[in-house]
Amino acid sequence: MEFPEPISAEARELLEILSRNIAITYDGLLLHEAIGSAQRDTIGILGGAIETRSLRPSRHWQHVGDIAALLAQRCGLGERKVEMTRMAAALHDIGKACIDEHILTKPGPLTAEEWESVKTHAQAGHDLLSRSPCDMHALAATIARDHHERWDGTGYPRGLAGENISQVGRIVAIADVLDSLASDSCYRKAKPLDEAIAYVQSQSGAQFDPAITVHIAPLRDAIHAIYACNTPHL
Repeated sequence: MEFPEPISAEARELLEILSRNIAITYDGLLLHEAIGSAQRDTIGILGGAIETRSLRPSRHWQHVGDIAALLAQRCGLGERKVEMTRMAAALHDIGKACIDEHILTKPGPLTAEEWESVKTHAQAGHDLLSRSPCDMHALAATIARDHHERWDGTGYPRGLAGENISQVGRIVAIADVLDSLASDSCYRKAKPLDEAIAYVQSQSGAQFDPAITVHIAPLRDAIHAIYACNTPHL
């Protein structure tokens, strides 16, 4: 650094302190970016691992996160909350790690006992994720617990209805069902995407929040673009 006139020793010392502080701040920003990238990668790995256990396409976690982010944005959530929703939604089924694999991969109908076992994954996911004080994990815990609740109160695990269900739970409920219908599973062939979208719209006011479901129509092209792209977005 050059100056038109000589600077005093005091000014030089202040410049050195400022330079060191700038360097420390820059290193901190790089570390924060690296941690964020590692967190996104870890979420993707976990989400993919859970889907592998249930023989589902490994992109279910990604599709649910991307669709949830689109809906969150349409609902007026801020940019930070939208991105947190994208990442947190990818962990919506983390509780399936606690379910016997033979139930998750069973090709035929489940028995009443098996179905009750599957239903425990919502609360189990919440309990696992609640162990972390991280804001994103807290959001993921809420999503894991609430994404199988229904607007009409007939869902699980708590049988909540309407706005008693968290907003992120209501958002991810739509994203999860839409992608589940549009993807192959061990017990059902995928439906055409437009048919899956039509089903979600038909469940407005019953399974899904009407104020959120209404955003599906204007997002149709964006949803199709998610399925046309094979690049992970987390």
